[in-house]
Amino acid sequence: MKTGLKKSQKITEILFDEASQWITVNTYNTDLKRRLSSYTEKHPDLCRQTNDTEDGGLSFEIGLFERPTQQELQTLADMHEQN
Repeated sequence: MKTGLKKSQKITEILFDEASQWITVNTYNTDLKRRLSSYTEKHPDLCRQTNDTEDGGLSFEIGLFERPTQQELQTLADMHEQN
């Protein structure tokens, strides 16, 4: 998909804070978008797409039952690095 954005502008952000029960993932990464979309379909109670930037980016919220562990954060980072 041609977006008009440079590759260096196509970032992935993983955001969370201590108070929220949701992790927010903003990404332009095609494989990660596909994986998160699939996860959303399988687990709509735990994951939802919240935004489509119309320039190739998607945003998702992933529900937490408790604060993410270091391993969970590493797993999210590893999912991104596999691309």
